[in-house]
Order: sequence, then structure tokens, then C-alpha cells
Amino acid sequence: MIPRWLCILALLISIEVKAWNQMPRKTVRYSGFSENRQSWRGGISHYLTLTLDESRGALFVGAREIVFSLDIDNIGKELRPPIIWEAPGERKLECVNKGKSNQTECFNYIRILQKYNETHLLTCGTYAFQPKCAYIHYNETLQSALDEAAPPIHKTTRHRWQQPWHTLQTRFLQRCSRCAERLWRKSNLPEDFIHYKFMLKTYNSALHLSKQTYFNTLITSLSNNPKRLFDTFQSLLNPREQAPTTDLRADDLANYFKEKIDHIRQEIISQSLHTMHCPPSPTASSSLSDFEAVTEEEELSTFTLDSVNLEDGRGKCPYDPSTGHTGLVVDGILYSATLFNFLGTEPVIQRSMGQHNSIKTEYLATWLNEAKFVGSAHMPESVDNKMGDDDKIYFFFTERALEYDCYSEQVVSRVARVCKGDLGGARTLQRKWTSFLKARLVCSIPELQLHFNLLQSVFTLRTDHWRSTQFYAVFQARWGDVSVSAVCQYAIQDIQKVFDGPYKEYREQAQKWGRYSDTVPSPRPGSCITNFHRHHGMNSSMDLPDNTLNFAKKHPLMDEPVQSVQGRPLLVRKGVNFTTLAVHRTTGLSGELYDVLFIGTGNGWLNKAVRLGSSVHLIEEIQMFDKPYPVHSLVLSTRKTFLFAGSPSGLIRLPMADCSKYRSCADCILARDPFCAWNLSSSRCVESDIQNGDALLQDIESFDTSMCEVQYMKLCNQTFVKKSHCGHWTNVVLPCELTSNLAQPIWKFNGQALRQDDNDSVLYDITLQALVILGVNVHHSGTYSCISVEQGAQFASKHYQLNVVASPSLTLESSAPMDGLGLVWMMVIALGAVCLALFLAVVYLRRRLQDEMEKGSKTLENTLVYPIQLPSQPKIAKCLPSADSDEKLWDPSSYYYSDGSLKIVPGHALCQNSTGSSSPSGNGIPGQPLPSPPLHSPNHMLLSSVRGSSSNGYIRLTLGGGINEERPPLGDLNEELRWKLKQRQTLPDSNPEESSV
Repeated sequence: MIPRWLCILALLISIEVKAWNQMPRKTVRYSGFSENRQSWRGGISHYLTLTLDESRGALFVGAREIVFSLDIDNIGKELRPPIIWEAPGERKLECVNKGKSNQTECFNYIRILQKYNETHLLTCGTYAFQPKCAYIHYNETLQSALDEAAPPIHKTTRHRWQQPWHTLQTRFLQRCSRCAERLWRKSNLPEDFIHYKFMLKTYNSALHLSKQTYFNTLITSLSNNPKRLFDTFQSLLNPREQAPTTDLRADDLANYFKEKIDHIRQEIISQSLHTMHCPPSPTASSSLSDFEAVTEEEELSTFTLDSVNLEDGRGKCPYDPSTGHTGLVVDGILYSATLFNFLGTEPVIQRSMGQHNSIKTEYLATWLNEAKFVGSAHMPESVDNKMGDDDKIYFFFTERALEYDCYSEQVVSRVARVCKGDLGGARTLQRKWTSFLKARLVCSIPELQLHFNLLQSVFTLRTDHWRSTQFYAVFQARWGDVSVSAVCQYAIQDIQKVFDGPYKEYREQAQKWGRYSDTVPSPRPGSCITNFHRHHGMNSSMDLPDNTLNFAKKHPLMDEPVQSVQGRPLLVRKGVNFTTLAVHRTTGLSGELYDVLFIGTGNGWLNKAVRLGSSVHLIEEIQMFDKPYPVHSLVLSTRKTFLFAGSPSGLIRLPMADCSKYRSCADCILARDPFCAWNLSSSRCVESDIQNGDALLQDIESFDTSMCEVQYMKLCNQTFVKKSHCGHWTNVVLPCELTSNLAQPIWKFNGQALRQDDNDSVLYDITLQALVILGVNVHHSGTYSCISVEQGAQFASKHYQLNVVASPSLTLESSAPMDGLGLVWMMVIALGAVCLALFLAVVYLRRRLQDEMEKGSKTLENTLVYPIQLPSQPKIAKCLPSADSDEKLWDPSSYYYSDGSLKIVPGHALCQNSTGSSSPSGNGIPGQPLPSPPLHSPNHMLLSSVRGSSSNGYIRLTLGGGINEERPPLGDLNEELRWKLKQRQTLPDSNPEESSV
């Protein structure tokens, strides 16, 4: 029977291999994509904020004390002169006086840069730890003049309702049939007409099948709802009647409007003749040639900052540039989340500007506790909502949780929600959010008990309808000594279900958190104003009852957490710190939709992955910077298919796909990149274009390379053999460049699979990615071929013709990527030298320590006091105890042990003479010599003077004759002490309250 622990270990290993070993297929170094990269530094640092305006082709960049406007097509070109927004010198001095650094902190870091309206940008900066906000006017002069002469007319168009059975597949087939129809009408060829009829028939069949499936599902789901089931049958059996026909023709309608316009003109002319007297018009004195063209400086001068009317940035922008924050402008209103005070102890979610009053969160630990904000999103939930619900703003952050005890995890990820039209309460929660609710975000691997609690970034992937919105988030965690990062996906509908679920409360009697089980007040706390509220006379949050508001104030936390899609992360990587991400949804050649993830790391790398169902395929990792700078922000241009990345060192622009790196058909297919496809005509991997789909190959789901057999045969015929010569007993290194990180090498010798010798003279080194032959001989001569194998596809990499000659002076022409094993031996020798130096240093320090200990022991030996037999003392005046002293301490029999050794008792007492006057005698200071006794004999001392001293401790008797010290003249007492030292008697055990010498 297999042990249970062995099964668990095997399960954990299989899980780890499956979920954690997600290695990128390609690794592109910094020097490998220089031709497709555009970098820009501009002598500035901290490119923290990026805002893209694709309608104007501009990228607005907020850095330290400067704002740029760059061209999307060429980020090295500035569309407008930059705006310098520095903090004044007195502000910086105040910042330094408050204890902040004048090298990194006391500057104006641009943290908010968003589009406020068609003519202005809103920007906020730290302003040397005194945050400020201002407006940037960026509209062009010519556009302003045109709008003044011909004001734009805004029209509201209705959203085109899509039939529910019209799926992505049917829409794709419809587009294909229309393309085939246009091609046939343009060419009038019989084969194009046949192709068009085939595509049209395919589309009609798919549409019929989709409608049949939809109505079957609808009728089955309405089996418990007779009313809706009856309405559905009525709509199918009795469709709406057509509009009645009329005899009116188009000419009749045109004549009607023509007569009406002529009648209006006649009325205007008749009225103007009686009331208006127009002077003669002057002759034109100028021609079109008199107009002067607007200079570029005049046109670009509108990109200016209103530095006079600065607004207070508290609650909008953080004080500290390294503090997490988020801001979102919706309909001219700023929704922000940051730290409200200088010390960074008051997190706040706030709404400011616009027609609404300023609303913020309650300053309670149950609302926000040491929160670090990451992102925010606006959801237009009022669109197509039968309940008349309001739009909502979602905030993502991490905070220290209160619902766990001290032995459980404390820092968790959260998602909070507020209503756009929230006005606060009338009496309770005045100017505070009445709709604030929060819930925990869960991203974990349940079987490993690994929870990713440190939320780093969130990206909102919007679709045609808000109900299908997806959130992608990156997390960090520590698993032992290893840093682990993960990507999790969340759906807006799952978040809504949690906010509509039960609440969590703190039970004071049990002193722990639990689910609220009592009756919830009506209307539901934390909800927006809906048709239910309006039906009961509550048109705004100001009309909500106090019991609802008090409940919302005490119960902001939901009981159930928000689980990720599939209940586990999409992507997990060990030893990598994810910092930010961006997601783009694209369509493959098959018509399927794919989400492509671009993930920035803390060391300047970019991970590109594609979501395939419940998993993720890691396409490649790209080194974007020459040094390990963290990636702070990522912005995608969907029109130009560009990616912009900002870091503390600079700004970089990359294409979303670089298909030219895939040199063969199989390599292009195995990449599984939705942006790339193999062109059969040109035999190149190019960007996929659905209009030329007939000539392109792409297989993202099954990555079948069998379609590339012809291309593979062409590639295999192009072999290049490198000839090399070497001498006997030399070491040969044959490099093999693999096509990807997922490929495995297969070496062949003279066309046969290579086997290692019995003496292991031929081996493959994984680090060097090369075949190493130790001590070559004549039988090693021949042809060596390296074949890279991945998913059954074989790629010919290298071919070597090795000739072993008798002369040992000849060396191999090819070398490994590390120039053989020489560098390895040099590292080993250097490491050995360091170890030897450390060993000698330890031996030296140990010897010195032993010498010091021996020296100290000799000194200690000369300062210890051993038991002595004092000679009899002459009778002296009796020393009486004080009133508050212990009687037995003054018993003369208690001064000595039974063997005559002296007892030294902690404490002190005052001696009283026979007359009753008390005076302390002596000055017995611990560690100091005794004062000279008033006796003529040098071998006597007065115990009464010692006992009556004001000291509290011990008495140290120092003997002469120490090291490098002259021995004083010896008396009878010194001789007796010397004699006692030689005897080395054992000290008797003393009372625990006494100390003896």
C-alpha cells in the first residue's frame, strides 16, 4: 500500500509543475529588438503618469515637475513645448524642514493627468508634500476658431440592439459573406460567385441553428414562469403587424415641404420690409490674400498651465510620490482615492469638483484601515437597466483587515463600490458616502494554501456592454523565501452578486466577526437609488431613513469574498515581481476572441501572454530597458497597435507584435500569437489580417504544425555545415541554439542518435546549451547535428564537421556562448581563494581571542578574594542596630561561616553608639579600596566601619603583584592572604539572600 504522505507529495509536485513552471516560450534580450523599439528620456525622471489621446494622436506624459505632449507615431517628437511645473523654493524648504529628502521627495511629481473635457486636462502633483491641482488648456487655436465660427452639433444616437441569437460566430460568417459578395461584384467571375453562394449558405445555416438553440434554451429556462413563457409564444406565433401602406409618393412629400418653406420665406420678407431699414453694404476692401497664416508657435501656445488658479489637492493627490493612489474623471467630476493627511494615516475615497458636493468616506477603521489604493473603474450600470439603477465607481486597494485574529493573515485585497449620484445623508452620514460597500478579492491556489494578498495593478477590459466587463489584476506574495506573482481575472457580475449578498458584522459579546443574521433594514443599506426608492418617495440619498444609514455606517464589509474566474490564477510565476498590466482583446483568423496580456515586472521586463480558456500561454518575455528599472505604467494604442511603458528612467514604445522574429512556419504556429500568422505566398510570419485570411495560417488552440510540412521540407534542405579541427585530448564545445525555451535538443552523430560513452566523455551542458566532448580522440571525428524539437516539430539548428588530427596545437573554431569552460575554472579558483582567506582570518581571530582570555584570567586571579581567617580584634564600642533593621543581622555569630569565612550580606545599616547619636562611618564604595583603619597593626580592620558604610553591595580587596605592577610591601595580613590563596579552598554554599567571598 502506498503511504499517504507519498501521495500528497506527488500531488503537490504535480500541481507545482503544472501551475508554476509557466516558462515564456521566447526570451528577447534588450539588444534583440532595437530595430522595433523607440525610447525617449529627455533628461527627466519618473515617468509615472501616461494618458493617451488617440483622436489627436498625442501621448501626454507626466514626470517630475514637467508635462510632455508627444507624438504617438514618433515619441521622440514633441507636439507642443513641455510645461514646466516646479514647486516653489519656499515649499521645498518647508518640505525639507519637515524631515523629507531634498533629493527624492521634495519635488512636484505629476500623479494625475486626465482628460477633463474637450479643451482641458486635469493634472495634480505632490507639490513638495503640499498637493495641488491645475488645468491644462490643450485645444488648438484653429480648432477653437472653427468651433466659434461653426459650432459643432452633437447628436445622440441610439444603441443598435443586437439580436440575442446573433453570436460572434454568425457575425463573423456574415462579414465573410459580405466580403465574398463584394469580391464577386467587383470581379464578376463564376468562381467568386460560387464562393459567395457557399458563404451565404453557410451563414444562413449557422444563423438558423443559432436561433433554434437560443429559443430552445429560452423556453426551457421559462418553464417556471408561465407569464413570460406565454408572452414568448405570443411574440413567436403572432408577430407585430406591418405598418399600413399609403398612396403617397416621394414627390408628394417633397412638394409638401417645398411649399411650406416658400410660405415661411414670404412671411419673413413681408415682415422685414415694414420693420427693418438696412443701410447700404460697404464695398469689400480686403481680399483673401490679406489673411495671414497662423504660425506654429501661435497654434501650440494653447498648451499652457493655469498656474494662477491652483486648487487644493488634499484628497485628490497623495503627499508622498511613492504612495499608491487612483483618480478617475467622470462627467467633469473627479473620483479619487489616496491618503488625506501629511502623515499618511487617513485613507479616503473622495468625490470633488462638478455640481455635486464633496463626498468622502467616514474616518473609521472598519471603512478603510491603512489602505493602499491601486486602481478604479467607472461602470455605466444605468444603461439598459430595468431597475433604474445608478452608475457606480469601483475602487481596488489593499488594507489591513480587522476580521482576522493576530494569528491569521492581515493584509488583504479589496474592491469597494460607491454610487455616482450619492449625495450623503440628511442627518446621519452627512457629506459621507451612503453607498460605500467593500468586499475581499480572493486570488489563491487552494491546494497549496497560498494566498496572493498584495494587489499591484488592475486593468478594466471593456466590451460592447458593461455586463460583460472583465477585470484583470496582478498580485504578489511570498512563499517561504521565494517571491511569487499571479494574474487573476474577475467578472463584474460576480462582484455584483457579492455586494447583493449578506453583510459581515463584529459581535461584541463573542469579540469576533461573523455573518449578519438578523433582519436587514429596508431599503437595503449601501444600494443606489432605484425605481423602488423613487416609488416610495426617496429620490436621493438625502431621503434615506436613519436606520438604513446607521446600518450602512456599521456594516460596510460584505461577508462573502469575490472569487476569481475558474477559482484560481490564470498565470503564476516564481521569482518574478509583477507590477502592472494592460490587456487587449483581438480576433484570431478563426473568428475567436483572445485576450492578450502585457505584464510589466519590477526589473524592466515585459511578459506577453494570451488567455486560452482557463489557462494562459506565455508567448514571450522582453527586456525593455538596459538596466533593471521597474515598469510603473502601461498604455495601449488600439488604433496603432503600440504599447507605451513608463519607468523611472525613461519612456519606451513597442509594437504589440513583432512577427519577424519567427523564421519558420512551425515557429510561427507554435508561438500562438493572435497578432501573427504565416503567409503562404511570401513564406514569412506577418501580422494577421482577416481580409487576407485565405493566404494565412494560424492555429492558437491546438497549435498543429502539420500544415507546415511543405515549408518544413524547404527549411530542412537548407543545411549549413561548419567544419572544425582539433587535436587529440582537447575539450570540444559545440553550441546548439534552441528555437525556444520550451524546445529540447537532440544530437545526432553521422545521422544516428548520439549516445554517451561509457566514460561519459560526451555530455550535454544545460547552462552552456552545448555538447561538450572531453578528451577527443580519432573515433570522435564525424558530423554532429543538433535538432531542436518542440511539440513534435523539428528545427535544424547546427551542423558540425569535426576532424580530430594528431597535432594538439589546433583548436576548435566554434566556441560556446561562455568561451568554453575557462571562465568556469576562473570562478572556481577565485572562490577557493576567498574561502582560504576567510579561513585564515578565522584562525587569526581565534588565536587573538585565546590570548585575551588567558590575559584576563590572570588579572582576575589577582583580584579575587578567597576565604580568610581574620585574627582576633580588640574590643571596640558596641554597634547597635537601628530601629528599622533586622536583629539577626547584627548577631556577631552571623558574621562568619562555621569554618571562619567572612559573610558579606547585601544591604547596609547605620551604627548607633551608646549615646544614641547615629553617624555613618566609612565610605565603603563597591570596587574601591577600604579606607585605612585607625589601628596600628596592618593586619587588622574594623568590621564595624565596613558594616556601617552607606554602600549596598560588595567590597573588593585588590592584592598587589599584578602583571607589570610592582608588589607593595607585604605585611602580616598580606602574607596570610597569600597563604590562603595557595590553599584554593572551596567556597561554602551560602544562603540565597547572601553573597560570600
